[in-house]
Amino acid sequence: TDKGGNTGTNGTASSPLVATIDTAAPYAVNRNTPANYTNQSSNSVEFNITAIDNVDPTMTCTIYLNATANASSTVVNNTRTSISENLPQGHWIWNVSCVDSGGLANSTSTNWDLIVDSTDPGVTFATPTSANNTNTTNNYFEVNATYTELNPAVCLVQITNSTGTVNYTMTKEGHNSTYNACWFNATSQSNYSAIGYTVYGSDAAGNDGAS
Repeated sequence: TDKGGNTGTNGTASSPLVATIDTAAPYAVNRNTPANYTNQSSNSVEFNITAIDNVDPTMTCTIYLNATANASSTVVNNTRTSISENLPQGHWIWNVSCVDSGGLANSTSTNWDLIVDSTDPGVTFATPTSANNTNTTNNYFEVNATYTELNPAVCLVQITNSTGTVNYTMTKEGHNSTYNACWFNATSQSNYSAIGYTVYGSDAAGNDGAS
């Protein structure tokens, strides 16, 4: 009502205006998948998250990879949401930050690790492995191999002779980006026995390579 006695309203008694005061950030930001320390061979990664807010029906959530904002999406309150990204091979640290309509933000409090490993191990015979078609008087032989792989899992040597084919686990050495090796010594081999061998390398993501 003004000084002249005029009265006006903004809204009606049956439809009053409502103001929402939001002073709290989203109180939960959860990562569902991929699990911490996931090691996968596919470059396609689906980040699944859930954000919960006490007021807003939706929020904007951003995936951070190695401390850099990567992809954002609108997330429905308390609903699992997937954000897909195509990532190159490498070791990724991922986090999530969500912002509500009032500009209030919350983030995951710890780092999660993700390894994308889409390359097969490169396996190569190395010294002192005998050359192909070697004829020797020894009753033993040595098989050494090197491989290019950031996340080695296992090395196997498959040996074939007159009695059949057997797989043996090789001893691994190195385990870093510049040197990885496997070796195996076989003794008490029969005279005049023709022996064939192949080395197989597998990584933690399930990729396989062979010599």
